[in-house]
Amino acid sequence: MNSTAVLPKEKPGMKTNQNPASKSGSVNGGAVSATAPTKPTTTGAIFGATPGMPGIFKSNFDYQLVRGMLAGAYGEGGAFGELYSTARRVVDKNVESWTVEWSGTAERVEAIAHNCLEGGHVISAREAFLRASLYWRTGLFYLESKDPLQLAMYHRHRSCFRQTAALFDPPIDPVSIPYENGKTLPQPAARVRL
Repeated sequence: MNSTAVLPKEKPGMKTNQNPASKSGSVNGGAVSATAPTKPTTTGAIFGATPGMPGIFKSNFDYQLVRGMLAGAYGEGGAFGELYSTARRVVDKNVESWTVEWSGTAERVEAIAHNCLEGGHVISAREAFLRASLYWRTGLFYLESKDPLQLAMYHRHRSCFRQTAALFDPPIDPVSIPYENGKTLPQPAARVRL
């Protein structure tokens, strides 16, 4: 599946990215590709700004940005500079722009993780996979659940997290918790050293 569009023409008061190199992004781990949107898309849960947020956006995009910043502060991925620079490229209230920019950042950081791993830099690879996992999750947040791009991005998010988990010492292993009707729930589990 390919989805291609062109950035909207700038309107008074509209924030757009002036850097032509970052006007597109892709989700390649399968065959999903996206570029910036043709018009602002406001499907999903987009609403007004929340008091106390950074104020980069006039919508609840600020909430998700802060969520990523807090994850970084607690060691769960996210680097402030990457979060901030990605947010500055997003057109406010435009879900496609949000998705494209976060996908681009996630893909770039995931490539860094692979390069670190190939070079034997396990800790750097682990940290980069964790950041990429967060950026994939951030990018898919406003997509409708029936959008195939959401599932593709979720799989990239999960793949990066699993690669992160395997690089911890001791590793974080996936386990399956028995649930109803013979189903199981996946859960990461860390071994405890005594």
